[in-house]
Amino acid sequence: MSFPDSGVDVYIEGSAAVYVAIYSRNPGVGLTGDTGIYFDVYLPDTLGLVSLEIRKYYSDEDVWDLNLRELTLKMYWWNGTAWVRCSDTGVNTDENYIWARISETTTPSLMDLTGTPFGVAARPMPVGGTIVPAGAPTTSTPFSALAVLLIVAVSMVIIITKKRRR
Repeated sequence: MSFPDSGVDVYIEGSAAVYVAIYSRNPGVGLTGDTGIYFDVYLPDTLGLVSLEIRKYYSDEDVWDLNLRELTLKMYWWNGTAWVRCSDTGVNTDENYIWARISETTTPSLMDLTGTPFGVAARPMPVGGTIVPAGAPTTSTPFSALAVLLIVAVSMVIIITKKRRR
């Protein structure tokens, strides 16, 4: 099911009536890495439903304007008290959507889709520097250079102290 005015698509396994609403602001409290994207997927009855996948579309410009890392986009669920990351969520960077798969065993579960909001968040881009993939060779960082200087300084103090004792 496509809800064009919301930028949300919902793919269902089984049958169910699905309603989508968009929020103009955060309906909960705080969300680290907030994208300003909030919506609700409401199911009045889950009897014939096995699972569903929610897809929320975004533009590259939206992500860049917020200085967020696209690969870290995740969908969160407001449990009435706090934002909780959906247990089965990810991002499709080729087609620009964040997804969450929901079933009876996920967080949230199908039974939780009774008027509770979803939000999208991501980790911010680092200030300065570059992102280096895990396991990639790196050059000395300012911290490692400082550690080397500290080792040299301590070694010099030890050498000078030993010479004075003679």
